Amino acid sequence: MAAGSSDGNQPQCRKMSELFEFTLPNLEFGVADLETVLEFDDERGRAKTAIRDRIEFDLAGARWTLRQLVIWEGISMPGDVVLRAGIAQQRLQEARPFVAVCALQVSAEKLSQDAASKLADDICWLLQLALGQKVAWVELGRREDTAYTLLQRRSVNAPSRVSKNRPLYNYRDEVLKRYLDTAYPIYVKDESWWRVTLDWFAIAYENSVVEVTGLVFSMLLERITKFLLKTQNFPKQIDDSLDEKLNVEIGAKEGALLVALDQAFGTVTSKWSRDRSVALLGTIKEWNQGPSYAAKIKTLFEQFGLCSPSGKFLKNRSSLAHEGELKSNTDPSEYHQQITNLVTSLLLKTAGYSGRYFVLGLGERQL
Repeated sequence: MAAGSSDGNQPQCRKMSELFEFTLPNLEFGVADLETVLEFDDERGRAKTAIRDRIEFDLAGARWTLRQLVIWEGISMPGDVVLRAGIAQQRLQEARPFVAVCALQVSAEKLSQDAASKLADDICWLLQLALGQKVAWVELGRREDTAYTLLQRRSVNAPSRVSKNRPLYNYRDEVLKRYLDTAYPIYVKDESWWRVTLDWFAIAYENSVVEVTGLVFSMLLERITKFLLKTQNFPKQIDDSLDEKLNVEIGAKEGALLVALDQAFGTVTSKWSRDRSVALLGTIKEWNQGPSYAAKIKTLFEQFGLCSPSGKFLKNRSSLAHEGELKSNTDPSEYHQQITNLVTSLLLKTAGYSGRYFVLGLGERQL
């Protein structure tokens, strides 16, 4: 917070319209894009005081404000409310700097309470990807100037601490605004898929055990790949007519291929059964349907213009997912950095984001 002159193009702290205000605990987003400015008279004449505390973005036809809160007289509240509480410069000097609580505000004239609550939930889900943690509102109130009326409190799975490992860090550059602008239209097309995915993403980012994080991200990599390639038409990998021929064989009681398989494996073991021959033909059908997992990953990353993971990395993903451990010659922290970067970059790309992002251990990256 600062007192004194501010940028001339910053909005004035005018009389507030009636707002829905959602409280988001244990949340920090970086350095805000905008200042809230208040002009007042003191013994020296006309003066200004300002606080850089907010990000603004448009979503579903309404202007939203994400505002970092301050402590005033033991209570977390918006800085503009502290300014209005008494037009005196010492108000800002006495208020403690930002605390790890944010308010999400929207005009009560634009949306019903139910509509605002639903959209606030959506914003919280999207912020989980941007900030690398769980995000949830725990209280809803109606604010008009300095007056505040509590409307709802709820018990939800809110974050227990602030993430220090944020993929997107705002630094007066509208990074979060741009992300939310592009991500929301994509999110609403497949809300249920995004919610499950972003829930696991937050769990992975908040967990301090490298193997657990790697396991969750390994699952997410497969989940994302399956989702993004669901409409991809892969050519038959062996033969266009193979499925039809195998279906005939499987449906026949004594198909020539089934009999041949029974006989071939019967020379190896007397315990071979017809069911195993049928299952083997089913596996061959799966091979014909599409490329291997590694090939699908390569296709997906190429489509997004990302560097595809190495064969060694995919082997480690498989061993961790199926056996609970990495290959003996792999450094867990190295795998953690790689899988975190792969999943984070892929999800950000899926959400339509381009620009800088951050991965712990690797530093700043670029999409």
